[in-house]
Amino acid sequence: MAILKPLQPFSTSAGFFKETGWHLEQNLIDSEVLDPVLQFLEERRKKLQKGFETWVGEPIRNVEDYARHQNRLPGYQQRNISKDLRHFLRGEFDVETRLDLRISRLLAGEKCRRFFHQFLGTEHYFTHYPPMIRFKFPAAPANLVPLHQDFSYNEHLADFVTAWLPLVEITEACGGIIVYEGSQRNGPLTHQRNGAWSSGLETVP
Repeated sequence: MAILKPLQPFSTSAGFFKETGWHLEQNLIDSEVLDPVLQFLEERRKKLQKGFETWVGEPIRNVEDYARHQNRLPGYQQRNISKDLRHFLRGEFDVETRLDLRISRLLAGEKCRRFFHQFLGTEHYFTHYPPMIRFKFPAAPANLVPLHQDFSYNEHLADFVTAWLPLVEITEACGGIIVYEGSQRNGPLTHQRNGAWSSGLETVP
């Protein structure tokens, strides 16, 4: 789990980072809680894929097919592809899946709550609802979120901490998260549309 660590006390999003800008914590989710969630997410992903195959009129047989359809997303948007299927081609779950209480309970376990209470130095905290949940196929480049600062996707929030929780083993094929050391000192940067994504940076600042 990677979490961007705040200064104390909270002030603004730019003041949330200490020297390294990030913190790693392990073993916060028990397997008995995680396993049913993974099964649920796989069922939902298959349902999204089935819906897309029906809409596009052809099956997705392999990752190469999926990546090919990703590249066609601009044309599909002109054909008014639904929001849920657009999410599917970006490697994101639909809102209905993200609203499921099985997801929010991942952060409600005793280990998680105890850690966040201590880490944030507060008795109460709120989690964003719904959380973002993503999946990734190797060799499907459009599943990769472009370089960005999280504030660009959360401008409706004043102060927040981003917690990234991988639900599977991170391997070279799967990939993980990249944090640029010292980037917390840049301050807010100007973002723009980047491929299928609404917010991104073209180059590493």
